[in-house]
Amino acid sequence: MSESMDLNFTYRTTYANGKKCDTRKTGTIGVCKVSRSEYIEVAKYVAAGGDLNASDLNSTLSGVAARMKAHVAEYDVYYTLTGQFHEKPLKTPREITNIEVWIYDYDLKRFQRMKDIDAVFARPEQSMVLTRYDGSTVTVTVKDGLAEIQDSRKRSQHLMMEEEQLADRLSR
Repeated sequence: MSESMDLNFTYRTTYANGKKCDTRKTGTIGVCKVSRSEYIEVAKYVAAGGDLNASDLNSTLSGVAARMKAHVAEYDVYYTLTGQFHEKPLKTPREITNIEVWIYDYDLKRFQRMKDIDAVFARPEQSMVLTRYDGSTVTVTVKDGLAEIQDSRKRSQHLMMEEEQLADRLSR
């Protein structure tokens, strides 16, 4: 597998008793590891209005959707129906009858705003380091349409934004 990327998604699980858990309402996000080429293919497909729950997906997209659904089924025992995480798994797993998956709304909107997805993902990573008088640094890294700003004074914190947002803020 080439470079691994995190594909963020939301889902709705339907159980045998008729109850549902819809993470688009609870705020819970699933994360599926995919290759870079799979990530780009999913981005192009959903940006064009494609549905990952469709029955006529190509092999790459159906494989990604199947892994997303397997992730949901595996971790379902750790979540309540309201999307709250709990440390200990359920003693008796709920019987799942259906799982629907969607790309996380923020990512979907980001993909839809990209004029040329292939060009965005083809650009090389760019970094810039700013050094303060005291020797601390601020690093700005842009990759795949996202900018990450990291301050050496606050190692556990970083700011993520779209590269367009960063360019707009810098050019004000």
